[in-house]
Amino acid sequence: MTKIIDFLDKIKNKKNWVLFIKSNYLYIFFVISFTIKQIFFTREINGYFLPFPEILLNILFYFVLAALLFIPVIFSKRKLIVSIILAILFTTIIIFDLTYFHFFHSLPSVAIFSLIGNVDDVGPAVINVFNLYDLIYLIDIFIAILLFKKIKSEFKVEKRHLLYGSVFFMFIILSNILFFGLDHAFVERTITRIYDNRLVAERYGFFGSHIFDIYRNVSQSLKKISPEEKTDVLEWINNNRKTEEINDFTGIAKGKNVIVIQVESLQNFVIGEKADGQEITPSLNKLLKDSYYFENYFFQMGAGHTSDVDFTINTSYYPLKEAAVTVSYGKDNFSALPKDLKENNYSSYAYHGYNRNFWNRDTFFRSMGYDKYIAREGYPDGPIVNMGLNDETFLRKTAEYIKEQPKPSFSYVITLSNHNPFHLENVEKSINLDSSKYPEMVYGYLENVNYSDRTLGIFFELLKKEGLYDDSLIVLYGDHMSKIEPFEVDNLKYDRDSAPKYKGVPLFIKLPMQNEGKIIKSVSSHIDIKPTILNLLGIKTKSFMFGSDLFSNVKKFFGSVSYYDDKTIVTDDKIYRYTNPDLLICKEWSKGDISQKDEDCQDIIERDKIEQEISEKIIRYNLFDEVNTK
Repeated sequence: MTKIIDFLDKIKNKKNWVLFIKSNYLYIFFVISFTIKQIFFTREINGYFLPFPEILLNILFYFVLAALLFIPVIFSKRKLIVSIILAILFTTIIIFDLTYFHFFHSLPSVAIFSLIGNVDDVGPAVINVFNLYDLIYLIDIFIAILLFKKIKSEFKVEKRHLLYGSVFFMFIILSNILFFGLDHAFVERTITRIYDNRLVAERYGFFGSHIFDIYRNVSQSLKKISPEEKTDVLEWINNNRKTEEINDFTGIAKGKNVIVIQVESLQNFVIGEKADGQEITPSLNKLLKDSYYFENYFFQMGAGHTSDVDFTINTSYYPLKEAAVTVSYGKDNFSALPKDLKENNYSSYAYHGYNRNFWNRDTFFRSMGYDKYIAREGYPDGPIVNMGLNDETFLRKTAEYIKEQPKPSFSYVITLSNHNPFHLENVEKSINLDSSKYPEMVYGYLENVNYSDRTLGIFFELLKKEGLYDDSLIVLYGDHMSKIEPFEVDNLKYDRDSAPKYKGVPLFIKLPMQNEGKIIKSVSSHIDIKPTILNLLGIKTKSFMFGSDLFSNVKKFFGSVSYYDDKTIVTDDKIYRYTNPDLLICKEWSKGDISQKDEDCQDIIERDKIEQEISEKIIRYNLFDEVNTK
């Protein structure tokens, strides 16, 4: 008891604390300087300083993490040397991150070190974007060397220094635990859902961004599945593998090029419709006349949002509702469409005019078997529309790339301009709407979707010019809903809760040389694209797929995963929608409008639950190879 009292007396001694602080001036200096560095680091990657008072919380996180980074200085005898070494190390990481950001418009992930062999391809270009201005981050190091060199930086480490250092160390550790504990909701989203290290860096600084990134990658590699669980998964797969059905469409596009176009936020309700007497989607309306249009097409989207569509389209697996597959499991051995096509001598390229590592796409596309991923750095500068490079610049250059792509080719094209918040600026508008008639976001959406439609028309004309339009299997679809509010103006209406048709996105499939259109009313989903493309090409695969060929007579059943919506299960003739399994509402699909009645749907719920769990286990435990060999 006496020892405890003596210990507490020493801790309370203000004179000793003053001496402790004086002996650790270098520690205090670098903690403050790195807090400031992280503020400017965040400003550089965002393009602006965070507003007050939001920035105060971020500064708090920057400070406690900086205090933790430099804690070895407190226990060191050679404080100046240790301080400078740590400062150079951490500043080098900051400058590396910024240089990487200038080139890729995203922050690096630990996963990129598995791609070190590609440094020769991008190294010179990265060096060219190095910004000499970033060297200003070294200024505190020079100040420390010049001003503190004359100050005695070496002293005898006495027991009292160790005592106060230990107490201070515990204080810093507890502060980090407390602050991150209070921020547990954001921490959880960071681990499982947040897709861009830039967003994590905004909250927790460059160091926090890398810590979470390392944690995600390491935790993924350490997870194991029990032998019993694996046996159950493989048995279910064997019992539920779909029989490949030969039909009139099997091999109809054999050996032809494949162009898949994913259009941002494109919804069904604008197809074939007018606003203020003007066609909203004139280019897609033309496509209606020489393609199959699936008007009851549902999207799949979990926590990975658009990236989940990339995953589902290419694999015919369900996305995860609580984690982005591309981020948390981006290095899985996916049984993806590019791998099946590669066995038939196809080249597979992915095209997207945005950040290479956004949603971890760079790693993910490689894992899926794409030969090349051409992202923002592969496109010329052009006007920015909403989130990134405008669709016209992107699609014009993409048409050039597809022309040069080795044939037969599979081209996966991801557009971006029709993105929230739907502010069409910096480009010419081709539709003139009365803004007073529409809610602000709806007005913006109609302008944006019309612009994206016009750029698709340009893209189609470029393909025709090169002889690629009629010689290719073209698949075009909307990735997900736009989340605009309900509205009704003249004959144009949208309310996703009033009828099933408003919950869908469009799907067009144009066969080579097709010159007659047809509307297909049967239900379909993102998980059906891969098996449909393979059947049209006449390619057989050992890959297990949850979806089915859309031109077959297989009865449809799928759960439409939506991160921001109620659960929906779709069969050939009904929609089963529920917030939880105990509150199920069944809606008659055939009428196209809401026709609700209570019904015992537990069998449907159980079937959907099993499918989702099997898909999830294969993803989480990377069982693709084992599933496909059974």
